[in-house]
Amino acid sequence: MAPRPRSVLRPVPRPAPPRAAWGARRLGLPALFLLLTLGACGGTPGPLDGTWTLRGPDTLGQVQATRGGGCQDGAVRVQLYGATLATAGEVPAEAVEEEPGLVWLHFPIQTALGEGQAAMRLQGNEAMLPLGARRGELEVRLERGAGPVAAAELDQARQASTASLAQAATAWEQGTFRLLDDQGGLVGEVVLREQAAPLVAVYDATWWTGGLVEADREDQGPDIVLTFPVEPALQGETGQLRVNVPAAVAVVPTDRLPTELDRSLRLVSGVVTPQERDAAMDRARQAADQAEAQAMVGLGRQLARRAHSPDGSCRSWTEVAPDLAPVLAGYDVDIVAEGPDCVVEVEPTTLQHRRRFRARIGPEGRRDEP
Repeated sequence: MAPRPRSVLRPVPRPAPPRAAWGARRLGLPALFLLLTLGACGGTPGPLDGTWTLRGPDTLGQVQATRGGGCQDGAVRVQLYGATLATAGEVPAEAVEEEPGLVWLHFPIQTALGEGQAAMRLQGNEAMLPLGARRGELEVRLERGAGPVAAAELDQARQASTASLAQAATAWEQGTFRLLDDQGGLVGEVVLREQAAPLVAVYDATWWTGGLVEADREDQGPDIVLTFPVEPALQGETGQLRVNVPAAVAVVPTDRLPTELDRSLRLVSGVVTPQERDAAMDRARQAADQAEAQAMVGLGRQLARRAHSPDGSCRSWTEVAPDLAPVLAGYDVDIVAEGPDCVVEVEPTTLQHRRRFRARIGPEGRRDEP
């Protein structure tokens, strides 16, 4: 948090009102001094009082708070040590009570790219630390227990966090990352360059860049948002990755706000060799082609069966299933009569990822199999 600017207002001396002089004579100067001293003393009580332990899979921390009152303000101090973020020892925190039993703590935090400002929610037996720029995304949840952490345990966590952060800082300084899916498979790359546009490559059954391409970069708090050309692009769509520094994760968003359809890819420091890239791209293309063929054959069989008219002709797919327009975008689809059957002829409008399938499909399946 930036320091608050000092006030430029300066006190202007002015004569004391007559009643003040009367009071001084009536009460005596020692009594007046005592009253003024007592009247000027008024601390601001805080919403917390106690000591708590914070525990998570890779994180250990402690919160110490005094409520204050009288001549003393409330105070909160936080220690937090994780693999990708940590406080610089014990740091002061600003406590804001949103509602009874729900308090937000604001304090400085160290990440691989330097210092930032953390906001952590304390409620019941849980502490929640949101790491993403979008609300509800990448939330770290910690168990909150009464009492302090043993000094030796806290020191061990601090040392481990310091070493991990140093390693992460080196990785971000190099700026070259592999993108891995949930199974650890290589599905892309990110190269962050200091004096040039970032480079991105993605290759799995869902999307494809065909190699490294330049991306537009926008920094949004802890997120680095990368936007780049991608296939399939049926209506001029672009691809996007939300690279989160504290979590070392790249989120593939499906909407402006987080949804259950969003995917998360792990960022692992390292260079992708040309041989690795070629092999991963081959796997991605085969997986996409197989999924596309399976889906389109099933859809074509349904259309071939439903396209029959009572007079023996075949209706177009827009008459049979106009709701399939989003699914069939990027394809030229015709339904023609062939003997007693209707046959669906499919081919891509523009050849691209997930739009490579072409076939003639009857009620029983493909009619152009070798």
